[in-house]
Amino acid sequence: MQPAIQKNTPETGCHDCPDYPQRTDPAWRQRQRKTIAIKAAGELLARAGRIAPAYIDSLLRRETVANTFLGHGVAIPHGMIEDRHLINETGIAILQVPEGVEWNPGQRVHLVIAIAAQSDEHIALLRRLTRLLQDEARLGELFTTADPYALISALDDSAVAPVAPQAASSDLGLSLSWQMNYPNGLHARPARLWTEQARRFAATLQVRNGNEVADAKNLIGLLQIGAEFGHQLHFSADGPDAAAALDALLATANQLTAQEVADAEAARKAAANAKRQHWQAPGRCWRCAASAPARGW
Repeated sequence: MQPAIQKNTPETGCHDCPDYPQRTDPAWRQRQRKTIAIKAAGELLARAGRIAPAYIDSLLRRETVANTFLGHGVAIPHGMIEDRHLINETGIAILQVPEGVEWNPGQRVHLVIAIAAQSDEHIALLRRLTRLLQDEARLGELFTTADPYALISALDDSAVAPVAPQAASSDLGLSLSWQMNYPNGLHARPARLWTEQARRFAATLQVRNGNEVADAKNLIGLLQIGAEFGHQLHFSADGPDAAAALDALLATANQLTAQEVADAEAARKAAANAKRQHWQAPGRCWRCAASAPARGW
């Protein structure tokens, strides 16, 4: 698969991105860089035929309702679930920003990985990403490499993912079981809300999916267990407020169900409406990746 390569400089702007402003005011540029980066990554997906151009607006809307900063210099902009009918084929685009772009205050991003997924395929990608984040030396090389294939291979299905430390598969003192009922699995938005709730308590909280175990206070850990719809999860806790912490985590998981189901239903209806308008997504699904060094922004 031939990657699309795009280079941006402050002198020329991005010739392939019509929305890239031809301005040099540093303060104005700093405020706009996040939006520019998201649009540039979206343009890569659109030019590769993975998404309709309108999906780029969906990528931007997601930023108004959720923080897509994954940590360790990586952000994963992705569209609203109800806009999945604008995805032609599942794909990702990688935008490399060696000098970094401020995603949110205190959050600097060097790799912008835009995701367009037609179903819960992104769960497997998130697992590979979270394991990559644990290899700081390799990640640092990817921030500045001039080789687009190094970026592609780091996220390729056939690539050997960095091995994560093995955690104990036993549960803590207090435990309960919960079936994952989010149609799109445990993706970044609900996982972040789980961690925010868990961090309110002194107790140690753990989530287990088969032999995969995660600290409920660690976003990357939660994404790494690959919790998909129908999986049986085990919540457990230990500490002075373990019972309260376990109850609160379970309540958060259940409270999010209605929104997750509603989002999935909205996506289903939008797809059905698109079909009625004689639009049909191709039957096969494969991933594209592209590297776009953004030196000098």
